[in-house]
Amino acid sequence: MALNLSRNSRLFISTVTAGFDSTNTWEVQMQDGFSFSQGIDSTEITVSEAGATPTRGAETFNSALQPADWAFTSYMRSYVDAGAATIQTTEAILWHALATNATPDFGLAGVPNARGQLDRFHVDFEDSDHHELAKIHLLFNVDNVWYRISDCQVNQADIDFSIDGIAMVAWSGQGTVLRDITDTPSAYPDIITPEIVAGTDPTVVAVGARGVASTDGGTGNTTATEYLAVPSSATYIKNKLSTLSLVGARVGQNDNTIAYAIAITGGNLSITNNITYITPETLSIVDTPIGSFSGARSMTGQLTCYLDTKDNGSSTLIRNLSNNLSTKNSYSMVLNLGGPSGPRVVFALPYAQLAVPVIEVADVLGLNIDFAAQGANGIEAAADMSEITIEYFNA
Repeated sequence: MALNLSRNSRLFISTVTAGFDSTNTWEVQMQDGFSFSQGIDSTEITVSEAGATPTRGAETFNSALQPADWAFTSYMRSYVDAGAATIQTTEAILWHALATNATPDFGLAGVPNARGQLDRFHVDFEDSDHHELAKIHLLFNVDNVWYRISDCQVNQADIDFSIDGIAMVAWSGQGTVLRDITDTPSAYPDIITPEIVAGTDPTVVAVGARGVASTDGGTGNTTATEYLAVPSSATYIKNKLSTLSLVGARVGQNDNTIAYAIAITGGNLSITNNITYITPETLSIVDTPIGSFSGARSMTGQLTCYLDTKDNGSSTLIRNLSNNLSTKNSYSMVLNLGGPSGPRVVFALPYAQLAVPVIEVADVLGLNIDFAAQGANGIEAAADMSEITIEYFNA
């Protein structure tokens, strides 16, 4: 008997269930604490009758599989794709599935909503108004066993701005069915050898030459390129260097055009698709989820900072927000996660609505500032899904 250790786990994400290659399958390096499971709904039948010796039995029936839940965390990393001369990110497929329903293409002329460019990797939500977003398959290699969760939807991305940490995203979502595919080698990609392409780091190899497998499901094919490997040159982002730009951006607002000088001490951002899976209810069989649809798109978060008294600092912000009795306000918010230069991710919210900050009483007084990303015209179709753009820079 062999035990399976989570420390040896790897994750691969694909748009196919067979015929893997570096254009449809990607490795995403995850952190400890990942999870995946699938529960089942059951119905208990009982009887209740009068008399001296009543029947008191009960019988339980399995009725339907619940959607398979999954969650994991990955670092926000970018690298230069020498083959295409573009900036790429190791979690590109996840941003794509969160933001659009198009076929993935991260090249320079690829899908506009998630693609590499010469100086950055760009993500926006201009094409996210669909009932079904892009579906992916998650392949968990947990030491000696393989599991596949089919037809997954990325429901939520949570970004933590903790200034003592490394930039990361907590991804979560659901799929239709969780299956053990260990005994079907064609159902999962081969693992690459440590000597990627004869010792050459993937970042200097064209896309089609990365991820060369050592074996091919037992067939002895040693030239199959079955997934896109993570290059060791992919950079990490230090949150401690982060900066915030916050400018009043609503005509008639009491602080319109004021540029605030606020140094954050932490925060978070959640992007949620509010995905719902649907399952039939049929007698005598165990039903499985047949699909999903997206709900309202929500982008909310919180920033924390110290309460200071400098010009246009946090005390000025809380005073202006408290004096603004309008039901709407608008701020142009740009968070440079990792600093204004070097490896970083830039979150731009051109129409953020801020709540009146909450004063946090501690040794040093602080503020909690809740915000929500808004479209240019609220929930109208003309809002053009312009709530947020996310851009990775490698240098």
